Amino acid sequence: MAPSENNVPVSPRPYVNYCFIALNFIVFAWELSLGSSLPKVGEMLGFVPARFLDDLIGQLNLSQAVLPLFTSLFLHGNVIHLMPNIFFLYIFGEQVETTLGHVRYLLFYVAGGVGANLIYFSFSPFSTVPLIGASGAIAGVMAAYLSLVPGTKWANLFIIAWVVLQFIYAIFASVTRVVGQTGMAWWAHVGGFLIGLVLIRFLAPPGVQLIPYRSRRQKPTQD
Repeated sequence: MAPSENNVPVSPRPYVNYCFIALNFIVFAWELSLGSSLPKVGEMLGFVPARFLDDLIGQLNLSQAVLPLFTSLFLHGNVIHLMPNIFFLYIFGEQVETTLGHVRYLLFYVAGGVGANLIYFSFSPFSTVPLIGASGAIAGVMAAYLSLVPGTKWANLFIIAWVVLQFIYAIFASVTRVVGQTGMAWWAHVGGFLIGLVLIRFLAPPGVQLIPYRSRRQKPTQD
């Protein structure tokens, strides 16, 4: 994917994005090898809001509380869960890393995923269902792509339509009190997207123009 003429490419190859894709495949292969032990791994490494609250406040077990915020980002329930995430990460992550650079992209992806988990927690703090998957982090990547890449009308329309649907589903799940019981973490998707919109404005390198408005570093000069 060629970089936008309005942005400044920083790294020639999206190596971090490739590593994320490979890691997701490797972890999924490991999950398949576990067989009947897989549910226990989901409980241990997935993000369980009720346990997070208990560990953080009740038992003050910070490592046990914090670790699943990260490990849950690389677990997936099945192939149908994994493959769309990999597809979106491949399509949108390449341009974002090319623009941000390796280190900024690594920080952006992980922070977006952890933030998405925490936003989901805020809507479903007592859920005992493990939250797994890269969807929250990838939603943040999609937000960054929308902010960085002008002129890709169909891709941007798809992203906008996608996030609107996620928001509608999240509202419906909240109103009907089925948050955490639908098998889909809608608020994690919405949260990841919103966090991505914010983070990209802090992590975008100098000289990079953001959509829908120009960075303050990019104000046009006046005669």
